[in-house]
Amino acid sequence: MNEKIDQRSLAKSQLILRVYQAMGYDAVNIGEVDLQADPEFLHRHPFLSSNLRSKGKEPVPFKSYIFKEFDGFRVAIFGLSEPNSFSPQKFFSEDPVESAQRVLESIQTKSNLIICLTNLNSEGNKRLAQMTHGIDIIIGGEPQEPLSQPILIKDTLIFYGGTYGQYVGQIELTIQDLKRPFKFSNLHVKSLVLENLENLERRIQNKLTENSRKDSWSLSELVAWREKLKNRLGQLQGGNILNHLLVPLDSRWDDDSDVSPWIEEFKLRRPSNPY
Repeated sequence: MNEKIDQRSLAKSQLILRVYQAMGYDAVNIGEVDLQADPEFLHRHPFLSSNLRSKGKEPVPFKSYIFKEFDGFRVAIFGLSEPNSFSPQKFFSEDPVESAQRVLESIQTKSNLIICLTNLNSEGNKRLAQMTHGIDIIIGGEPQEPLSQPILIKDTLIFYGGTYGQYVGQIELTIQDLKRPFKFSNLHVKSLVLENLENLERRIQNKLTENSRKDSWSLSELVAWREKLKNRLGQLQGGNILNHLLVPLDSRWDDDSDVSPWIEEFKLRRPSNPY
């Protein structure tokens, strides 16, 4: 990596780290650009990686995992990086699945929920979910189309929130049954079932009053489908609830008044062709 690119990456990493701090991140899966920052600066921020190792004698300047506690509910968070995705002069990546299995042995009995942050590709995330036991949620950050709803592999939910800060995601969990593995009812699916039930009720009423001769379904078919949806709704009641929101950060949103000057300062300081 030449000196010009190093300076460019350093300026960019300093801006990104400053924004992380302002946003109050609890955990960040470290990336190659982040590693351009001063090690002491990295120590003061919540960077994670469970499979990134230093080639030198100095230990890596970040943690393998952290715990966050919410009213007695303990969440473990760890990070994984794609093998060979970092500068070979300074760091190397161990196999993500082997690293995850090692970390899970340390944190599984000490936490109520386990979240893994990754920059693995989609196949790597699927392999991780298939070959480990105990990860409740994987949040992927590699180039991947954002998903409005998660993928379920075994007992692990995989979320993708897009890249380059184009989206902000919110995962809201209502946990009433602490038995693991967790089973979640999807609030989005529940809303769709309720919407379909309301539509069916209207169609049934129209059939009964003969106001909808064009409806291709018979009354008995509509009633039978209504019962199926009611049963499905009953399965979604109570228990643990999942709600996932993904918001595109486009021109509808104003720039933050504190962060905007930092970006302008970066533009003035950066070398040419910054990306």
